[in-house]
Amino acid sequence: MPDILFDVDGVLVHGYHAKPEFSRHWDEQLETDFGISRADFRDRFIHTVFKSEVLTGKLGLYEALCAVLPSIGYDGDPQKLIDYWMQRDAVTTPGLLPYVERLRAYPSVRLFMATNQESIRARYLMTTMGFGRYFQDIFNSARLGVLKPDPEFFIRIEHLLERPQEKPTFFDDREDVVEAARLAGWDAHQFNQPSDILQSQRVVALFASG
Repeated sequence: MPDILFDVDGVLVHGYHAKPEFSRHWDEQLETDFGISRADFRDRFIHTVFKSEVLTGKLGLYEALCAVLPSIGYDGDPQKLIDYWMQRDAVTTPGLLPYVERLRAYPSVRLFMATNQESIRARYLMTTMGFGRYFQDIFNSARLGVLKPDPEFFIRIEHLLERPQEKPTFFDDREDVVEAARLAGWDAHQFNQPSDILQSQRVVALFASG
């Protein structure tokens, strides 16, 4: 059985999703709690330095926030915002973990996370959120040095998996990422709800085997 990989946000975590109707926003009270405009945070941090430098591992989250937050109205300790962000963006997708637990019970199956993620949250996911109980490792963009859907993202994960003759099964909420994974030969499927893991005939066959 090939390895099975899950994206984080929009799949394992009920947060940002490629389809707005499935999204949950951790920053809804950002302006009330920190005096930071959500639009400013998105436009002047998330869509700029966070995406280009932090998610690819070139710059740490704390350092990046130190540089940007004063310009959008917050002069406090960036760590307070980091803690707030981690805690607010930590809701597991309802109904998915029973599938994960069932997959984990098969000795032939290895489970991993594959995600655009910086290093602080990657550790938070594995430890504080407890995903380390289910997944052997997290392949995050800051570690890999590249963002999905770049083809190199999938190449580098395959190298780490060390199973050159087998292509993984993968679930992600973004259509462009799923398409890129399929072009890499992966058994990839778009995720909207937990039952979507049954789109994979590999998973269906595994469950049918008992």
